[in-house]
Amino acid sequence: MLLAAAVAISLLFPPATLGYEMTPSGLLKGIYNEQSVEVNNIVRIHAEFENKGEAATSAAFLGEIYLDGKLVTPIRSNELYVYPREVVNITCYFKPDRVGNYEIRGFVLYSKTTTAAKKSLIQVLPRRDEGPDMTVVQLGAGGMVIALVSFCILVIFLVRRKEEAAS
Repeated sequence: MLLAAAVAISLLFPPATLGYEMTPSGLLKGIYNEQSVEVNNIVRIHAEFENKGEAATSAAFLGEIYLDGKLVTPIRSNELYVYPREVVNITCYFKPDRVGNYEIRGFVLYSKTTTAAKKSLIQVLPRRDEGPDMTVVQLGAGGMVIALVSFCILVIFLVRRKEEAAS
């Protein structure tokens, strides 16, 4: 009977009308990821969010990834249900296709409001299993001399061989 009365009172007089309002409060504690990865490898990005409010809320991480100050791609996680005073890792993924230093900027959207934005960095390196391309330009002047001398020796050898066959 007492429970039924409490339910009836809460339906007739919502908390806001009784002078008590549950204001949402959340904190993006940080954005965490591997600091260094190889190009074309997937990076897992964690946004650590704390629901500091008195009510459960849904929360999603929204961010942007920059390379050399230029926007590469937006990112967005799935929504998670977060209980009061609970800390969760909201996860999303990114696959860098170019070498360089990337910056992740983002915030958490929860209860129709946002947290303060945070940043994180990713250094993307060339793949270790890909050997260097040995083109003439990369060989430099020394390589050019070696290639030219080898070519001349080959021509002299072929000319002498042709002369021997003719005699």
